[in-house]
Amino acid sequence: MLQTEEFERVGDARDMEMDEQHEGADAGYAEHRLEYYDTDESLAASDDEDSIMDDDDFGFTWRQPGGSRGGTRPFQDNSDDDSDLLEGPEDVSARQVRRGRDVQGIPWERLHLSREKYRAMRLQQYKNYKNLDVSLDAVDKEVQQVATGSGFYEFAYNTRAVKSTIVHFQLRNLVWATSAHDVYSLHHHVINHFSPLTRKSSQVLDLASPLVARPHTHVHAATGAAGSAAGRVGQGSRVQLEAAGRAIYTGPSPSAASAAASPAGAATHTAPGSGRSSSSSSSSTSEGRGADAGGRAQAQQQQEGIWEAVDRVQVSTMCVRHGLLVAGGFHGEMVCKRLGTGSEAGTGSESEAGVAFTGRISRDESAITNAVEIFRANSGALSVLTSNNDCVVRDFDVATFSILSRHAFPWPVNHTAVSPHSTLVSVVGDDPEALLLDLTSGKVVGRMRGHVDYSFATAWHPGGNLFATGNQDTTCRVWDRRRLDSSLFTLKGRLGAIRSLRFTSDGRFMAMAEPADFVHIFDTSSGFTHAQEIDIFGEIAGVSFSPDTEALFVGVADRTYSSLLEYTRAHSHSYLDACT
Repeated sequence: MLQTEEFERVGDARDMEMDEQHEGADAGYAEHRLEYYDTDESLAASDDEDSIMDDDDFGFTWRQPGGSRGGTRPFQDNSDDDSDLLEGPEDVSARQVRRGRDVQGIPWERLHLSREKYRAMRLQQYKNYKNLDVSLDAVDKEVQQVATGSGFYEFAYNTRAVKSTIVHFQLRNLVWATSAHDVYSLHHHVINHFSPLTRKSSQVLDLASPLVARPHTHVHAATGAAGSAAGRVGQGSRVQLEAAGRAIYTGPSPSAASAAASPAGAATHTAPGSGRSSSSSSSSTSEGRGADAGGRAQAQQQQEGIWEAVDRVQVSTMCVRHGLLVAGGFHGEMVCKRLGTGSEAGTGSESEAGVAFTGRISRDESAITNAVEIFRANSGALSVLTSNNDCVVRDFDVATFSILSRHAFPWPVNHTAVSPHSTLVSVVGDDPEALLLDLTSGKVVGRMRGHVDYSFATAWHPGGNLFATGNQDTTCRVWDRRRLDSSLFTLKGRLGAIRSLRFTSDGRFMAMAEPADFVHIFDTSSGFTHAQEIDIFGEIAGVSFSPDTEALFVGVADRTYSSLLEYTRAHSHSYLDACT
């Protein structure tokens, strides 16, 4: 993925190009002209390191004569009364949609452009961001024909109170549903919880202020002794309180303490072909390297996962599962909070809910945390798998937040997904090739070739054999782990890269999200030949099915029409028809 400096350069270049394009826009927009960012790469963001791309930075905005941006109205209105537009769109219900209202509340009947014409213009003008300049002709020949008229999920509600923020334009995993009535999303530095049942939103985690993990009582895996993580780390160390109120543990990290307590330590594996030697954190030397190199490697590992305060974290990715909320930061941060759901959190007590870990898991210059995955190991213990731009995947034990293993690759890792059996991991990153990693041995057991650009999404079917990868070549490929010589299916989007993938828990459907405007829902039982196309306008911050498969949530990031779209699973109740 784009590193910080390149990320900013691309954003600057695209902003200049967009200004030039809109200066010569259609003269039909005389007083105000619609400016809708027409490319994935126009979101590659800002000069200010601390600024965040949110609903005030992109989407439907107004360009006044002379090129200056201003106002909040999305379109030119044909009527004299535009008070409702000045106040902003309201929530939209399924009942209103059945009466003809747009699902996003866009007043097409009052605009110079019809929805159909604007959609055609978007499809023609949108420029998909690519890292590799390669032709997609060969890929297009592999694309499977799909019938898109299905209605697997029905529109239920559009909530304007939930607004999404996107920090990095290539990372879109910022919406998570833990039930049909519990949805988590990011806005600015804050992760919020929203209940579709009560229509109320509440703050869960504010990362704008200094934050440090509180001690959490646990049983040490190696010794069986009870104690707090902070107390265990603090033994023989000190805590410094800085003027800004930041607390930093300067003694041994949890990972170092765990390695010292256990002879095995945390294994470090290297993907073949990366040119890096395998090592163990419990060993002072590495294979093929001298003592000095081994010492540096061990010191680097001990710096990973150090408990320390974090401040003003720009959340690049997040995951909410098993009673845990884990947020990854733009500078290698990781913050974990227990949501206090008792047995789900594995704490047994709601009173223990709170921030369990804060710190930087990587000190690399470009240490963006690209993805986090919460999963339950075969032993029953919870783990967090992180994917970073420093080319390393780390496996954390949630009980102690020590690093169980780290896996180095020859390219930045953009996303990983753990198989339902918790043994295999699909790995994608800044390379057209995708990998299948054995989490136990650390060995690459499969290589998938077919994509022609970088990948940013992967997901497993709950059956444990099929998994999918999403790429900037605008396709999603579905693979069978038992036969990796070629993909089973190649599915294509309408507009741009495939940024997010999700399967329902029953395996019946797969959601495929593009960077903007389109979410595709495929029926896996039909061999991915039938799909539903959700057609909206705006950047997609994330998609998530509820665990019971009854709800689908789509986060839209946009200046005017930022919202949370809720869909419910359609059911055929033929027995009701027989009663009428």
